[in-house]
Amino acid sequence: MDDLISRQVVLKGISLSCTGQSDVIKAEAALVRYVEKIPSAQPEIIRCKDCEHWDTSWQNDYSPNYHYCPLVDGTRRDDFYCADAERRTDG
Repeated sequence: MDDLISRQVVLKGISLSCTGQSDVIKAEAALVRYVEKIPSAQPEIIRCKDCEHWDTSWQNDYSPNYHYCPLVDGTRRDDFYCADAERRTDG
């Protein structure tokens, strides 16, 4: 499994290791561009309350933080999340 590292930590390390030499500065700039293009390994987590499938019409007095989710055909807490979540678009 790959290690998750902070892109900012890598960029700071590149900046600290370079001196004032012209070739090194060019190499630093190329490395910075490369690191900035690396996609994030951290997936976006969408909580149920922000999901397109979140059914706000179903709620009961006994469980105010639970709502019905058609994806799992059951109730879930508003701060739960799953792999099938789709961010709700308001409008």
